[in-house]
Amino acid sequence: MKPCLTWTIALGGLLLLAGAMAWATHSLVGMERTQHRMAGEAAVQERSRLALWRMESIAASLVVEESARPPEQYRPDPAQAPPVSPASRIRLHFELDADGRVRSPQVADGPDKPPVPDETGLRLQELRARLAEKASPEQWVMLGRPEQPAGLNDNRALLCAANGLAPLLAAGQDQSLQLFSMPTDGSQAQPAPAAAPAPAAADYAPPQLPSVLKPAEAREEQALNNQKEAGMRQQAVGNLARVAASQRRQLEETVRVERSKSADALLPAPAPEMRFQSGSLPGGSGPPPSPAPAAGVPPVPPASGTALADAAVTVPDKAATLSKVTADPDRVPPSISISDFRALWIKDALLLTRRVSQDGTFLIQGAWVDWPQLRGDLLGAVGDLFPAASLEAAPVINGGGTDLLASLPIRFRPGLLAMPPPPFWSPLKLSLATAWVCVLLASAAVAMVLRGMMLLSERRAAFVSAVTHELRTPLATFKLYSEMLADGLVRDPAKRQSYLETLTTEADRLGHLVENVLSYSRLERGKSSEGLVPLTLGSLRQRTAPRLLQRVSQAGASLTIFDGDLPDDFALTTDPSAVEQILFNLVDNGCKYGTDGTSPARIELALSSKPGQLCLAVRDHGPGLARGEARKLFQPFHKSAREAAHSAPGVGLGLALCRRLAHDLGGTLEIDPHWPHGACFVLTLPVR
Repeated sequence: MKPCLTWTIALGGLLLLAGAMAWATHSLVGMERTQHRMAGEAAVQERSRLALWRMESIAASLVVEESARPPEQYRPDPAQAPPVSPASRIRLHFELDADGRVRSPQVADGPDKPPVPDETGLRLQELRARLAEKASPEQWVMLGRPEQPAGLNDNRALLCAANGLAPLLAAGQDQSLQLFSMPTDGSQAQPAPAAAPAPAAADYAPPQLPSVLKPAEAREEQALNNQKEAGMRQQAVGNLARVAASQRRQLEETVRVERSKSADALLPAPAPEMRFQSGSLPGGSGPPPSPAPAAGVPPVPPASGTALADAAVTVPDKAATLSKVTADPDRVPPSISISDFRALWIKDALLLTRRVSQDGTFLIQGAWVDWPQLRGDLLGAVGDLFPAASLEAAPVINGGGTDLLASLPIRFRPGLLAMPPPPFWSPLKLSLATAWVCVLLASAAVAMVLRGMMLLSERRAAFVSAVTHELRTPLATFKLYSEMLADGLVRDPAKRQSYLETLTTEADRLGHLVENVLSYSRLERGKSSEGLVPLTLGSLRQRTAPRLLQRVSQAGASLTIFDGDLPDDFALTTDPSAVEQILFNLVDNGCKYGTDGTSPARIELALSSKPGQLCLAVRDHGPGLARGEARKLFQPFHKSAREAAHSAPGVGLGLALCRRLAHDLGGTLEIDPHWPHGACFVLTLPVR
């Protein structure tokens, strides 16, 4: 295969691998980023739930506290009025009677009215002005009244509709509120649909956000969890409201018993009666059957505006009983029906109101919440969770969403929450970086192996070409001279002797080539030399000198040996045949390349010793080596056929074989760069 085609295929495979890795990296990093965002959203949702529970405890305590107050504390009697301190969350308690008058137990009325109203009196005047203002159509729509009642459109009528009452007009009076009555038309006050049963607290567990959910699925699951939690909060508020109603009934029963002591001892005391207007008891499957209403008590239909059970408590009013028993002992004592509190916004004023009925007469009692004080308390309770949180008025509380309080129509806005950024070197990114490093290293290794294989293929091709050239010349000489000698064409004895010497030289040349190739092949297969034997320097010189002198003589060169004052009994342990082959190849190179073409080559063999080493330097006086030539001298098969044809005989294997043999003997073979007259190769052998 051609090198360009090989590199093209390799580069294409590398690009495909890099593209796959890039796509996988982008996908995994995107999934990690999405997971971190979803984990942040889950953390915000978890904090929001905790914040709603904290604020719900404050808001529910306010509603429960007001629900436990008896009706007497809302009537204009300063002696029985609940205290309103500067730190209280209630600005004013008030009562709206059937004549449309707004009175407060904290403000004296009648002859005792002060000439200059105090702070509480100013609040009452402000409340009267607010209730006399025109109600906006949006507020009627939020109450479930697509059409506002005919005749009256002020906030007093809105307050009546919120508590399940219908305002009536007095004949002959100009749009003035005269009387409250229960609605007779179903379109006037439709009850709110019953809320689905909330899950029990024991069945609820905080949602665990999966790491592989898609954002849409995660949002749907989070919405379901929020809906469950909103149901739990509504159920908790309902339980608190029922506890408050029970406490209120006990208090009223106590008052009734105390007042009964001064009345007729034979007067029967009717038992308290509970009428459920809408919804169902917790844990039940539906609303319980309503008992028959007491005589003289008008039926109270369900009111809209909340999903909690609207329980009305009916107790006898002993104050009215005492006065009426004196006048008519046979008359049945009246009863009082009290509904649960409803929360309603009149612009920026938050009102808690309830319906009170007595002998067919309806009143609305309520409390004006100090919204700035309550908002500060609520935000202070969640300041550690959401520093930038805010609260805003919500039109309704049933079906409003999971960001609303269950007891008050207040919407919670968490605001911006600074989440810690994800660490740059996450475990996933470390794994991806490791994978990229491994891919790059593997690609580099494949490229190096591929390059080595291509270089090896090129060297083998060059070797085959050079060997073919080297074999062709002596074979042609063998064929020509042998045919001439066989045919008797050479009759001159001198020429015949010259031809025979030429055949001997070519035979030695082929033998030397085959010997080098076989030795290199043996080393490539991992086979070492024949073995290390102890010998002396004199015996080594006697073994190698004749062959070296013969090669120099054939080339017409000269060889000079410098012993360096080394004795003949200098002992060493080595392989003499390998040393002889190394020196022969070095001398052979000196004979071929160590002449300038004008004079025979002069070759020197210098012997010297170092501590633990024997150095043999083969030097010539030729043109030397070019600057870029020294790097490829020791590469095997570095000669091409063209170079072999235009240079001295050889295939470029001798020096590579010499270095491998020297390394196999435990020594080295290097070029001496300081020799100024040509090329100098230094063989260093260890002395064992």
